[in-house]
Amino acid sequence: MYTIDKHIPIPTNVKNQRNKYPLELLEPGESFFIKLENLKQAKNLRSSMGVRAKKLGITIVTVADDTGVRVWRTK
Repeated sequence: MYTIDKHIPIPTNVKNQRNKYPLELLEPGESFFIKLENLKQAKNLRSSMGVRAKKLGITIVTVADDTGVRVWRTK
């Protein structure tokens, strides 16, 4: 069961995760690399990047290996 709390302020030092990676700043042909600890993190990140790119109306290609993920903007 969950407890419903009232009057708990939202922390002001929380980073906006939508701006964590610079997808909206990429021009076609540009890329960036995200260093990660394992392939499972890479798979999760690739999936969320694809969803975010679709919302931004851009096309990306992601390639993951055991060191991280490279993201290219194609359109």
